[in-house]
Amino acid sequence: MRHAVCAFVILLGLVGGPPRAHADFQLGGIALYNGDVTKIGSTPLSSADFSFGLESRFLFFNVIQIGLTGLYYLPASPDQPSYILTLADVGLSAKILILRLGAGVGPDFFIPMSGPAVEATSIANLKLSADIELGPVSLGVTAFYPVQSLGDFRNIPSMTPWFGVALLVRLF
Repeated sequence: MRHAVCAFVILLGLVGGPPRAHADFQLGGIALYNGDVTKIGSTPLSSADFSFGLESRFLFFNVIQIGLTGLYYLPASPDQPSYILTLADVGLSAKILILRLGAGVGPDFFIPMSGPAVEATSIANLKLSADIELGPVSLGVTAFYPVQSLGDFRNIPSMTPWFGVALLVRLF
């Protein structure tokens, strides 16, 4: 009984404490290259190969990471659609000095903006990130692996990810 009371008091102290004591919220911009990385230089790049948007991360106890990334896709031509792809993920994060490594998995959501309906290219994503944190600013690289089914997780080493750069600012 004594251990349960001690655990309850510790939990109340953590939850009731200031958010800065156990949580971080970061917000910033992200730019991704969605094309095949192995073909850079051999084929011309188009605006359809790039996307940009906002990224937010909520870090709880510097271990649990919840992320939400919204990417805006420009239409390659006037008759093609523009849309927002929202990538949500939940995973783990580890901080080693000024380096933060993260991995998460979550669902994808398509929000049409203009033009014809967009077919979903994936239903979920695997996100890997590595950031250098200098004070409240974080600069890092991010890789999203689009996933269609649970079987795709076995094929991650042979898949081509979307690579990008994220610049985030810690708000609290």
